[in-house]
Amino acid sequence: MPRVLVMGGTVVTDVPTAIALYAPKKVPAATWTVIAHFVRACVTDSGPASPWSAVDRMSTVTRFCAWCLEEYLPLDREMLFTPDTVERYVVTGLEDLQSSSRRTHRSQLSAIGRAITRRAPWPPARTGLSRNRLATPYTAGQVAGYLEAAGQ
Repeated sequence: MPRVLVMGGTVVTDVPTAIALYAPKKVPAATWTVIAHFVRACVTDSGPASPWSAVDRMSTVTRFCAWCLEEYLPLDREMLFTPDTVERYVVTGLEDLQSSSRRTHRSQLSAIGRAITRRAPWPPARTGLSRNRLATPYTAGQVAGYLEAAGQ
């Protein structure tokens, strides 16, 4: 059975509704009031593929924009979504997170930045590396050989 996304008592099946209903839990209401429109526009324009990815992006961009506001940076895509600003945020704004979580934030913000900026100096996206840590399965011939050896 597929996972169901429920936000505020509403079952969410589409990206625009997920973005519209998103409300952060860890950002003060006053901060959210200032950045909400900007965050929603950035995430919408980044083209999330599902309601789940939209919520994930909303969380990441909300936290990033709240930090930018604390740093007195203007809410301007071309100024915020740059490699230097994202890197500074990852190093100084995410100190409370494990390095794997910081890498995830960096990766998400980089992908969003590439999608929503025109002048920001993003290098070409790197080819993703496999996360599969399992060994490749044995071939039919290998299994037959092991079974033959075990039977002797």
